[in-house]
Amino acid sequence: MAEIKPIAGMERKRLKDVIPLETPYSVYFFPTNLCNFRCKYCAHGGGLQNFEKIYGLKPETMSPETFKRATDQLRDFPDQLKVINLSGQGEPLLNRNLPDMIAYAKASDVAERVEIITNASLLNRELSDRLIDAGLDCIRISLQGMTAERYKEICGFSLDFGKLIEEIGYLFRHRGQCEIFVKIMDLSLE
Repeated sequence: MAEIKPIAGMERKRLKDVIPLETPYSVYFFPTNLCNFRCKYCAHGGGLQNFEKIYGLKPETMSPETFKRATDQLRDFPDQLKVINLSGQGEPLLNRNLPDMIAYAKASDVAERVEIITNASLLNRELSDRLIDAGLDCIRISLQGMTAERYKEICGFSLDFGKLIEEIGYLFRHRGQCEIFVKIMDLSLE
């Protein structure tokens, strides 16, 4: 059942043929810019002070009110967006309101799809069920290794790798219509 696919859809339009756009194709919301990992290759690797210095962003988590206000403003565009992505410079699962944000975006019908990109380390059965019930269309999971030792080396995080695989398996078995993509960077492989 596994396939190798590009991260974006294959139904692409050449931007030069469609600009100026009346409606953006996608909008990224950063549910948080905090991360529980300190990956070697990321600005978070140097801790919060380094992150703020590099990006000029104060560590924070988006409130449900801000998300709702911004999502409501997307209705001002003449067409529906293709994607709302709730990912960015942090781990979206750290925002406890994420399932509610997904549900709000889906109910607002301002985008064809709602997606997240996550390291999945915080996944558990309850959260997986909440994400699926909220109507999440796609979850992209970024693995940082294939062993607990590799996770510790790459991202400074102590992880029960077997438990992570169990939780991803649970999500897969209960995914409903949600697409699941799993990727690993080559530097994370041995």
